Amino acid sequence: MSKPQELVTENKKEEDTSPTKRLKLQHVVEEAEIIRVIETALKEDLSDRGDITTLSTVPKEQISHAYLLAKANGVVSGTNVVNKVFEFIDEKVTLNWHKKNGDIVQPGDKICDIKGRSQSILTGERIALNIMQR
Repeated sequence: MSKPQELVTENKKEEDTSPTKRLKLQHVVEEAEIIRVIETALKEDLSDRGDITTLSTVPKEQISHAYLLAKANGVVSGTNVVNKVFEFIDEKVTLNWHKKNGDIVQPGDKICDIKGRSQSILTGERIALNIMQR
């Protein structure tokens, strides 16, 4: 007795090339690239000793509030990468975004509030600002 045709063809594997699958793959590639950029920036900025000035002058448990202000007219970008920077450094740092990617800003506009350990904020701020300014 032979199998019905639909059962035979059901076992064929077809590669999923749907837009959803391509977007998921693109997201994975972008995420890996973001992580690589952050790791490289941290290694360049901190070497193997950390932020020596911050570590030697700021108490470990000191908590601070910081904020990002626009210095010139522009368009916000890189918020997802900045979030990742602070996740790498200290998951307890909180970011409250007042602007999102694509928003137009003018000098003095508050873009983001940051709260957390002072050492963590100071360690991540240079990298975060460099990313947002590019």
